[in-house]
Amino acid sequence: MLERKMMGKVKKVSIPEALTDAAREVVESRPSSIEQQIELWVRVGKRTCECLTEEEVTKLLFGVAKVRCVQKVDVTRPATSTENVDSGAVTLDALQLELLAFFDGDDELMLEWLNTPLPALAGQRPFKLIWSDSDRAEIRNLLQAMRFGEMT
Repeated sequence: MLERKMMGKVKKVSIPEALTDAAREVVESRPSSIEQQIELWVRVGKRTCECLTEEEVTKLLFGVAKVRCVQKVDVTRPATSTENVDSGAVTLDALQLELLAFFDGDDELMLEWLNTPLPALAGQRPFKLIWSDSDRAEIRNLLQAMRFGEMT
């Protein structure tokens, strides 16, 4: 829950509600040029991110917030050309599927692990490392080592 000041009163709102309010602001302001639209979206995005904790960002990023809008993924179908741009890269979607499989679909356990400093990652939290291909590959390697009992 986020606290927002509205008409002099503090109101608690859910994360999706806060994002909806931000989107409504963009639509209602009716920017006249694409540059103004982009500028407004960036400003709203920054303001929204400043209100969120890292755990809330993780939940939004991985789509495991209590109010879900999770797209079902068919892992049996071959990757499309846009999904398979670089077969060596570990995409965020692929890492998410691996994490969910590793933690048997337990969202809370996965989030706890993502936000825990790990000695195997030089004391860093996996969440801090998901932003680059090489770091995602390091997390994938760690998951594989854990899966096969190579980590204690």
